[in-house]
Order: sequence, then C-alpha cells, then structure tokens
Amino acid sequence: MDSINGEMKLTNFKDDFDFSNPNYFKDSDEEDKKQGIDFWICNIPIAYRQRRKKCPDDITIRYKRPSKEKTEYNKILDGTLKAKLFLFNFEDKIIFSTLESIKSALLNNKFTSYANTDGTWFVAIDLENIRYFECNK
Repeated sequence: MDSINGEMKLTNFKDDFDFSNPNYFKDSDEEDKKQGIDFWICNIPIAYRQRRKKCPDDITIRYKRPSKEKTEYNKILDGTLKAKLFLFNFEDKIIFSTLESIKSALLNNKFTSYANTDGTWFVAIDLENIRYFECNK
C-alpha cells in the first residue's frame, strides 16, 4: 500500500494476494456445490469466479442446466447461496461485489441471458448494474 496525502491506497492487489495459490482456498466441495462458498476470509464466505478474456465488462451467473439441477441463479434468488461476497478475477483487475448487489440486478432484470452449445444458459450482468470495488492487477 502507498500513502497519498495521508490516505491509504491499494496499489497492486496481485502482489499482496496471489489467488492462484491453492492455499487461499478451503477444500470444501460440499459448501461450494450447495452454498456457493469457495473460501473464507475473516469468517466471511466468499465466492470466487475466474473471468475469461471474452467477458471483460460483465459477470456471468449460470441460469439453467439441461439436468434441471439448481443453478447459481436459483440459489441467489432463493437464499441458499451463502457467499456474502463475490470475487471476480479478470485478466487485468479484481472485482469485489456483494451478494445483495448481484441479487438486486437479477431481481430488477438488469441482465442479458444467453445459451451455450452444451444446453446451459447464463445471465450476463454488466458491471454498471452492480455495486463493486475494483483493484487493478
């Protein structure tokens, strides 16, 4: 961190936390599958999502599966997704957003849905439709 005019500024998040390190993640298949929790920081459950180059300005949430299994979309809306904070790891930045902000975008139809070739559906939420904190890498 650097100090600018007495204010603390996070300058290079990636230097402080290397999220490719598997030690940052709790081995919790059950929590991940049922509650969307990938790891914990200070008793806060966090969902981690790796973003692809082709989606630089949005986040995606699985909407439908051919198997009719519950999706992240369903879990967010019905309250079974317990991660309170989402961390989206983009190529050039890391975005933090809250479950409540993402849920609000879904409830207010601030998304676009699209189908994959494997029969799954996703919703894409543009970053301008959620509250978030951004750290450059």
